[in-house]
Amino acid sequence: MIDNLYEKLGVDRNATREDIKKAYRSLCKKYHPDVNKDPNAESKFKEIAEAYDVLSDDQKRNQYDTTGRVGGQQFGGHGFNMEDIFSQFGDFFGNPFRQQRQRRGGDLRVQLTVDLLDVMNGGIKKIKYKRQTPCKPCSGRGGTEVKTCLACNGSGQRVVSQQTPFGNIQHSTPCNECSATGQKIGNKCSTCRGEGTQLTEEIIEVNLPKGVANGMNLSMQGNGNHVRDGQPGDLHILINEIKHAKFRRELGDLFCEEWITIPEAVLGTNITIKTLNGDVDVKVDGGCESGKVFTFRNKGVPVLTSNGQNHGVGNLFVTVHVTIPKKVSVEQEELYKRLKDI
Repeated sequence: MIDNLYEKLGVDRNATREDIKKAYRSLCKKYHPDVNKDPNAESKFKEIAEAYDVLSDDQKRNQYDTTGRVGGQQFGGHGFNMEDIFSQFGDFFGNPFRQQRQRRGGDLRVQLTVDLLDVMNGGIKKIKYKRQTPCKPCSGRGGTEVKTCLACNGSGQRVVSQQTPFGNIQHSTPCNECSATGQKIGNKCSTCRGEGTQLTEEIIEVNLPKGVANGMNLSMQGNGNHVRDGQPGDLHILINEIKHAKFRRELGDLFCEEWITIPEAVLGTNITIKTLNGDVDVKVDGGCESGKVFTFRNKGVPVLTSNGQNHGVGNLFVTVHVTIPKKVSVEQEELYKRLKDI
């Protein structure tokens, strides 16, 4: 005998879509497992959702009215998955079958100041910071006489009612009686007052990759704040790169400027530049124009790719400027006049 889906919702065969929707919402609030602790409530709720899925769809409803089946399936409370039902309607009622998400401590953000030498070489840097760690006197338990929270029955979630345009809707929210842990501390630790954590100063070593740049973020999983009965957050390290007095950096390339005199520009000269990659000799030929750029390959900064690996080294660009004196002596002025006449 085919189960009557209309009877499951308590409506007749001439019910409108609005009648079906209203009946469904009313029954859901009555039999939802979050609020109805009857052992048969889950099965009843499943049947209600099954009936609504068919009768709220015009095509499925017409097929059911004609054949008593939809897609070859005869209805009798089979073929539906409760997780699928709650994923569709759980926004209003919550999902008692969804696994409780483990509590997580807060993330922390610290700043690490580096100079160009650090960027070139990378290596180990030490950072001192403070974070919440498991309380030592109570081993992170928060105290003794740990009992199941009665307000949420140990689930860490409470069902609350909210008035909406659709009526009084119930949904799950973190329990404030036990801080969503599902447990209450009877005899709280005097050090952490039941929180299970205490503020501690720590020093950690950070493996600084070559080529890091200002504004980059390095993450260290599990080095953030701890939380009782949960997992620690992460530590985010923000790179603050100090500008170099001589070299300007753009990604993997370095730029610097050098000045030569007018005679050196005319006759040529040699310049030795001390860089972080060793000395670089710049050979300036006679007749050099001001603003001439000399390029030295692989004398820049290691290039750090998005996956944290180094890929090659940038270049060094040296711009040579000719210095024009603003004041000259009488002898120098005579020499420039003679050069002008020549």
